Amino acid sequence: MPDYFEDDHGIARNMSARRIIILLTLGCCLAAQLQAGTQSIRAAQPKDQVYLINDGDSLLNLNGSPSGMTSMSYAMSQIKGLVGASNTSISGETLAKMVNDFSRNVGSKYQTRYDTVIVHSLGGGNDIRLGTSVSELYSLLQKYVRSVHALGPHAFSIISTYPVQCDILKDPMQNATLHLYNDLIYQGWNKPQMSGGLGADGIVDYFNDPTIGANSYTYSAFCSARWSRDGEHLNDEGKEIMGQIESQAITRFLASR
Repeated sequence: MPDYFEDDHGIARNMSARRIIILLTLGCCLAAQLQAGTQSIRAAQPKDQVYLINDGDSLLNLNGSPSGMTSMSYAMSQIKGLVGASNTSISGETLAKMVNDFSRNVGSKYQTRYDTVIVHSLGGGNDIRLGTSVSELYSLLQKYVRSVHALGPHAFSIISTYPVQCDILKDPMQNATLHLYNDLIYQGWNKPQMSGGLGADGIVDYFNDPTIGANSYTYSAFCSARWSRDGEHLNDEGKEIMGQIESQAITRFLASR
């Protein structure tokens, strides 16, 4: 077939023009398909970019784990939209130290480029061992929540009830203090501080878990070799449960926004 033809008026027209039209048509179709695919990918991506900071004592770090895992290790993959995380937990840390060292340990991790920065905290057990009163513990937790919110409009505070470790279980005075401390957290975690509450944005309820918390001050999974080697820190299976509790609480918070 020749590369050109003559129409009724005897004007020669290049056959490649038809090929160009066909190629342009195919190109437009392909571009439309690619655009639709890109839109689908964007729609599937989470709207929020979430950054998580775990701050607390040795219950949140790798103590007790034979494989060097933390509860955060298990929680991260379950939180939709999570793009990064930091674990600032320190062995032996008190809630008082968490408040005093907040700027260095937590504030330095805050970045405005994230849509949501969640600060999940767990503290109080070591303070109770040192004889800190319930009223002082509660005041410290209020200060901690205020410090989180002072970071910026995208910072949110998720606090925790404290599980009963074996040594605290066996000390009647410490056990009673922990009982009162958890009761106050339950009563005030989501109430405004101007009304005497904690003003937190969410709660990770370890104490109420049927395995590691058992909602009891007469039993502790930490006293069982099934869950702990030293009575104070959970093994990998226990940390996995902690991670599940954390991820579920954070997921509930994100869904409520």
